[in-house]
Amino acid sequence: MRPILISIFLQIISSSNLISGETLTFTECGAKLPIQSSGSSAVYDGFDTIYLIAGFGNGSDLTDVLKYSIYNDSIQVVSQLPEGHYTGCGFRAADGSLIYAGGYMSDSVFVTANETGPWSFLSTLPGEYGYSGCIKHDPWSATILGGWSTSGSIMELDLRTGSTQQITTDGLDNSCVLTNAVWNPETQNATVFCSVASYVGGSVLSYHRPSGATSQILRYTKSFHNSAVGFDGVNAYVIGGWHSEGLPAWGNEILMFHTTTHETRVVDVAGIPSWNGSIFDASTVTYVPYLNRLYLFGGRSDLFKNLDTIWYVDLDPVNPIEQPTHPDPEIFSCQDKSPGLYPHPTDCAMSIACRPDDDMFVARCASPFLYDPVFKSCNLPELVDCELTCQDRIDGAYPHPHDCSLYINCANNEMSVIKCPPPTLFDPILQVCNFPEFVDCAMSR
Repeated sequence: MRPILISIFLQIISSSNLISGETLTFTECGAKLPIQSSGSSAVYDGFDTIYLIAGFGNGSDLTDVLKYSIYNDSIQVVSQLPEGHYTGCGFRAADGSLIYAGGYMSDSVFVTANETGPWSFLSTLPGEYGYSGCIKHDPWSATILGGWSTSGSIMELDLRTGSTQQITTDGLDNSCVLTNAVWNPETQNATVFCSVASYVGGSVLSYHRPSGATSQILRYTKSFHNSAVGFDGVNAYVIGGWHSEGLPAWGNEILMFHTTTHETRVVDVAGIPSWNGSIFDASTVTYVPYLNRLYLFGGRSDLFKNLDTIWYVDLDPVNPIEQPTHPDPEIFSCQDKSPGLYPHPTDCAMSIACRPDDDMFVARCASPFLYDPVFKSCNLPELVDCELTCQDRIDGAYPHPHDCSLYINCANNEMSVIKCPPPTLFDPILQVCNFPEFVDCAMSR
């Protein structure tokens, strides 16, 4: 079914009439990409790792899959695709498997259950999806929009089977040759940043997935040609791109676009080299929520020179994020935990990241998803066994699903989580705190 194209007044905007007076500072990381490259696809695991899949470097398509550690600021090659690609779509399914779909002149989909491989062929796309906008709208499904040879296309991809559904071949009005897209789960809208076929200027479109409606929002005198677009869940950040005479890029400034209100701000940047032309052209960008930070990898500067640099920019100066409240330290502490992701002790929609320095970061899954402690990612509610509730339970004490030293107390459908006095554990048979030698605890504390 072809989406409905809603015609609205297009506001033509140049950066001269968008002034915020704010500055974001780029900081170069110590780690370097092993090969100067561009056009990689980034996949974030929700904790400490950003995977960079494929790309273009040394004059050829790359097969390398890189693993970047945020905490250690280190990078290594962990596996290889069966063949080289660039500008494809990378995804992480709810079970932790990695998927790479399409790429310039490619219609293949590859999958691996483990970061170290091996990668195997999964399916074939209905077209060659390179330079496309890639969004994951639920833990098992993705949408691929536009692209070099599929500029009007909207296509859905099942991350379990690799099967596809072609929603339309011309729903984006054939304007999205070089495309980025971000997904707002609250509004169920994809915001699509397009370079039109003439490569002059850029357009912002909206795709409402439930209704299939598309609409044009804004048009810019500056281009989105190979720009990097980061997303913090509400705001999109357009960074850099290809610059040539008559085709200015977002050089020493970032376009900040609110995907709900469509409010637009241009923010000055500091800390980057004084390139007079292209900057962060075909770079790869990833947002890390618990740091409220964007990471950028590689890309190109002038004369198609690939880069090996890694940068980050903290977004607090323009959009400070209120982090979810930490749990009571008597209930949960990272001091006795190995680094990693843990389920929140009182809320099934939340998770806790414990860093090696005992720092704690709390994250909430987008509604309506819940945190899946088995796959360590957000998942569909019907696939998560949430026992942190007193609904349909009589008053009394119940074992905690994740920690034997805790128990759930239900009173008038109200839930409270209580910790047993150390070193005792909750005894589900006697429904009291008991000595560890008398309690069969199958989970780690």
